[in-house]
Amino acid sequence: MEQQHRNSRRRSATLAAGLLLFLAALGPSPAHGAVELDEMFTFNAVLQQGGEVPVFGTADDGDRVIVRFQEHVVEGVVKDGRWRAVLPSLTPGGPYTLEVTGTSSHTVHNLFVGEVWVCAGQSNMQWSVFRSKNSGAAMIAPENRRLHFYNVAREPADEPKYSNSSTWSVGSAATISNFSAVGYYFGRELAAATEVPIGLINCSHYLSTTEAWVQKKTLESNPALKPIVDDTLPGRKDPLAPGTLFNGMVSPIAQYAVRGVICYEGDNASKTAAFYDKLFAAQIADWRRAWGKPELPFLFVQVAPAKPPGSLANAPNLALIREAQARVWENTPNTAMIVSTDYGDAYSMHPAEKEPIGKRLALAARAIAYGESLPYSGPVYKSHAVINDHIVVAFDRAGDGLKKTGDRLLGFTLAGDDGQFQPAEALIVGPAVLVKSEKVPQPRHVRYAWADFPVCNLYNSFDLPAVPFRTDVPNAASSPSEK
Repeated sequence: MEQQHRNSRRRSATLAAGLLLFLAALGPSPAHGAVELDEMFTFNAVLQQGGEVPVFGTADDGDRVIVRFQEHVVEGVVKDGRWRAVLPSLTPGGPYTLEVTGTSSHTVHNLFVGEVWVCAGQSNMQWSVFRSKNSGAAMIAPENRRLHFYNVAREPADEPKYSNSSTWSVGSAATISNFSAVGYYFGRELAAATEVPIGLINCSHYLSTTEAWVQKKTLESNPALKPIVDDTLPGRKDPLAPGTLFNGMVSPIAQYAVRGVICYEGDNASKTAAFYDKLFAAQIADWRRAWGKPELPFLFVQVAPAKPPGSLANAPNLALIREAQARVWENTPNTAMIVSTDYGDAYSMHPAEKEPIGKRLALAARAIAYGESLPYSGPVYKSHAVINDHIVVAFDRAGDGLKKTGDRLLGFTLAGDDGQFQPAEALIVGPAVLVKSEKVPQPRHVRYAWADFPVCNLYNSFDLPAVPFRTDVPNAASSPSEK
C-alpha cells in the first residue's frame, strides 16, 4: 500500500514537471495590467462643454479601451502605457455616467458638464473662504449647488508627473470653507451668469515663486531667465525652485479640458521684479502649450497693496511687479488684468477681502472667454500732455467718465527734470485728469498709484479702479487694445 502511494507521488511529480516544461516552451505569458482611469474622473467631476474633452488613464500597449458618455462612444489610443480617448462637444447638464471598458471596466456616476477653470497662484489664491471677510454668508449662497471643487495635491517634483491624488467635491458649507476664496467667489459669479455647473481646479501653493510654475527647460532656453536656474542649488524640489510646481501640480492636470485660468501671484517675486514681465509671459506660454491651446484665456490679478519690510519709496518692488504685469496684459492676447489697489492690507500681503477680486475676475472671464460686451477694466493710461505748469493725462476705458471716491482725487505725483516726485493735486475733466503741484512748477513726468501700498481713488463709471502707471520710463504703459 505504501509502495502504491510512493508511485502515485512520483507520477504526480512527473506530470507537474512536464507541465512546467510545456509552459516554459511556450514562452512567458503576456502580462496584462488593468485599464485604469485617471483620478480626475471621479464622482462629482465637471467636464468642459463646447469642445473636445480628452478622457485618459493607463493601460498596456495593445489594449483596447472604449469610452461611453452621453450618446458618444469613442475608442482610446494607447501609447507608452497611457491611453487617451477624445469625446466630442458635450451637452451641459447632468448628472451623467461615464463608462470605460477594456481589460477592466470602470463606471463613474454623477458627472456633470459645464465650465471648468483652473485657479492658480500663490497664497492669495490658496487663501480659504473661511479666512476671508464675510465667509459665513458665502457658505450658504444659493449658487453653491452648481459649484464643484478639485484641490490639486501640493507636491513639488523634479520630474513631470502624470497623476495627482485628489477627488472632486460638490459645493457645501464644509467643502467651501477650505476652498480658495478668490476661486469660490469667481465660480459663484460665473455660475449665476452661465447657469451651468462650474468646475474649479485649485492649483495653488503658498510661498511659491513664479519660476516654480514654469518648466525648467523653458527658463534655460531664455537668456533673460536662465540665471534663475543657474543661481538655484541643484536637486532642490521645494515650491521655490524652477519647474517644481509645473512638474508636480500642472503636468498631472494639463490633459483635462478647461475653459481657462485665473491666477493670483507675484507677491514673492521681489528678486525677479526687474524682468518679471518676461518670467510671467513665459509661464502663460508654458501653460498654454501644456494644454495645447495657444489662446487659452489667462486672467490674472495685480499684486495686492502692502508695505513689505524694507520697502523703498523710490524703488518699490510691488509697483515694479504691477508695471510688469501691465506689460504682459498689453502684449499677450486673450489675457485680462484685475487691479486690486483698493483692497489691500498695509501689514499683510494677504488682504482678507477676496469677494471683489473674484467678482472682477468673473467680469473678465465673461468678456474675454465668453465674448460678452462687458467692461472688466478700470481706466488705463493713454497719453499725457505738458501744458505750462500742469500735466493733462488722458485715459482709455473710462466708460461714461472718470470718478473718484471721497472729496479729493488721490494718488498722483509730479516730477520735473530732477526726477524728484512730489504729491500733486488732481482734478477730473471728462475722460482726463489735470495734475499740478506748487512744488513742481515745470512738470515733466506723472505717476499714479506708484507705491507698494498706494493711496489712490480713481475709477471709471463702472466702479472699476484705474491701472497704476508712470510716464518716466521708456515705452510707458499704454492701453491694451479692446480685446
